[in-house]
Amino acid sequence: MKPKTKKEKLLVELAPKLPPLTEKQLEYPKEHIFKKKGIYWKKGLVWCQCCGKEYPVMKSMLEVSLDVGGEVCEWCGNEIHMEHAGRGTSKHNNELAWYSVITTFKGWQVVRAFEAERSNTRGRETVYSCREVFQIWVDEKGKETILTKHYSRSPFHLSWEYSSEYSIGHHNGGGGGFYSMNDLFDVTGFYTYPRTTVLPLIRRNGWRNSFVDMQGVNPVELMKALLSNSDIEMLVKTGQHDILRYWVQTGWHISRDRENDFFDSIKIANRNHYKVKDASLWYDMLDAMDYLGLDTHNAHYVCPEDLMIAHDTYVKRIEKVKRLREREMKLKEAEQYEEEYLNQKGRYLGICFGNENVMVSVLQSVRDFVEEGEAMHHCVYTMGYYKNKDILILSARDKEQKRLATIELSLKNYKVQQCRAACNAKPKQYDEIVSLVESHARDFMKAKKLQTA
Repeated sequence: MKPKTKKEKLLVELAPKLPPLTEKQLEYPKEHIFKKKGIYWKKGLVWCQCCGKEYPVMKSMLEVSLDVGGEVCEWCGNEIHMEHAGRGTSKHNNELAWYSVITTFKGWQVVRAFEAERSNTRGRETVYSCREVFQIWVDEKGKETILTKHYSRSPFHLSWEYSSEYSIGHHNGGGGGFYSMNDLFDVTGFYTYPRTTVLPLIRRNGWRNSFVDMQGVNPVELMKALLSNSDIEMLVKTGQHDILRYWVQTGWHISRDRENDFFDSIKIANRNHYKVKDASLWYDMLDAMDYLGLDTHNAHYVCPEDLMIAHDTYVKRIEKVKRLREREMKLKEAEQYEEEYLNQKGRYLGICFGNENVMVSVLQSVRDFVEEGEAMHHCVYTMGYYKNKDILILSARDKEQKRLATIELSLKNYKVQQCRAACNAKPKQYDEIVSLVESHARDFMKAKKLQTA
């Protein structure tokens, strides 16, 4: 887009006036970004990707595969990692990488983005190049403006017009249909030159050079937050760097969009000199505490000695509470079917029989189905067996009243359809239980005839 406002026109004029990169900044991709490697050919030659030279080596292909011993290039002296030349390896090998340089210019904070390229053609020296593709300018209020070279892109390609003049850019992530494209002006995944120059206000608010290595954090967003958000400044100055990382990654510095952001819990942690080392786990723990009704303003809960143990403890308590609530719901639901179950199966409810090892009885209510399903870890209640008019469900137990099996008996032929132990396993006393139930078929037939009469 063409610059329209006075501010945009000023920045377009300033962009070409930025000083060229220093020698160290130009050397940064060569030394720290591009992988030091050599391509190993079957003839025993290594093609160094750092300098482009070739030389023979006394290593077998197996040694290369196992990466036995380091290999130092005879020409450039770099210790390189060797890779086999595959079928698709050609005489040309180009690699691209992106990195940013954080600097200031005439009272503006500037993040300059560069496309670095390492080009190798067999038989020639390695050529390194570096081209600036866009800039992000931030004012003292934390407002950003993107200046970009002209470009074209699709899901399959990206090309820049390096000689074009700067124009106004906008964040352009997202997509629809089958394709989704990343934000071209998001420098989160970029390498960043480690020595930074920032505005005095950003430095005063806590900026550290080490922040450029903070995993998953966009340095532009962090600098904007330090200029515009006192909460971010507080996190930096109190050393809560992992909460800082979590906030910037999730966008909380822009708007606290949670029902409970636990900001008071952070203050309590600071007062107790407690440093949160895993913010996502800590917030999960606070969410669990809030669900359980625990006091998130109490240092005893907010500052655990072992965060992992505390997190797991509260999560287990939530699981227990949810199981109890689920059980209450099942029992409440079961009450709705009690009368229907009594009308259908009431004639059989008094039947009970057994031998010296096993006692078998009919489930007396829908509530019994809930308890049987929970104890035996199967679906006798969930799948609504109490609604089936043509079957009868019985429970087999031993002398100590320990459940052995759940039995499904057909009321058409009085044969056992299923006999399941816990978790739908086959019970050890399967034959004994089935034989015992079917031997009492007359009891069920008699109960049915009496009801009919």
